Amino acid sequence: MTAPAWTIPGFLEARENNHLFISGADATALSYKYGTPLFVFSEARIRSNIARLQAAAKRVDRPIKFCYASKANSNMSVLRVVKDAGIDIEVNSGGELFKALRVGFRPDQIIFNGTSKTEQELDEAVRAGIYAINVDSIYEIELVEDAVRRARNELNSGLPAARVALRLVPEIGTRSHLGLQTALLTSKFGISSSEVLEAFHRGLQHPILFTSVAFTSMSDRRRRTSSLSRKLSRACGTT
Repeated sequence: MTAPAWTIPGFLEARENNHLFISGADATALSYKYGTPLFVFSEARIRSNIARLQAAAKRVDRPIKFCYASKANSNMSVLRVVKDAGIDIEVNSGGELFKALRVGFRPDQIIFNGTSKTEQELDEAVRAGIYAINVDSIYEIELVEDAVRRARNELNSGLPAARVALRLVPEIGTRSHLGLQTALLTSKFGISSSEVLEAFHRGLQHPILFTSVAFTSMSDRRRRTSSLSRKLSRACGTT
């Protein structure tokens, strides 16, 4: 009998009496034990996915920083597994930042992403001393500057410079649904190529900021390497 297309051997399978098994646990039995609706996450699968990424990174002669996107699932138990597996984390809200710190991620393991950060969230990120705050506009750089000034005034301490990462728009389309494309000038994410130099100058002019990272975002659910290659070439200035 052919296994269903959704099967992931060892993690997601149809077994006895055609029951769904998740990492060896009978989903039907779990639903009787805990009731429904029931959300089940496989610790083994999470660790396996992370291990695959880490193994691939060892083949590349460059430092690679893997960050789990906590917006995918910020359940505290899941975050603990991610931390224990040895990678870093990307948060998208003050609540996710709180959770990341609470489960034991070091500040230098945390990146704060998102287009609508509040003043309070920026204050919390700056005071925690996280690795980087990703910014999507020159205006947002100003907001981070204000957060650093507030922290230094209120804490009366030599708070180090905040690290900001510029989120660039490579202006490359993909064949995915328009609503999923995040690398166009019409997208809500990122800084356009015409604003990059001004954004870097803004960051470099202020000692309270440390502008060191540039990155891009592009969604292509079909996983074509041609789109990724063009994005990287554009980001590195080779096209």
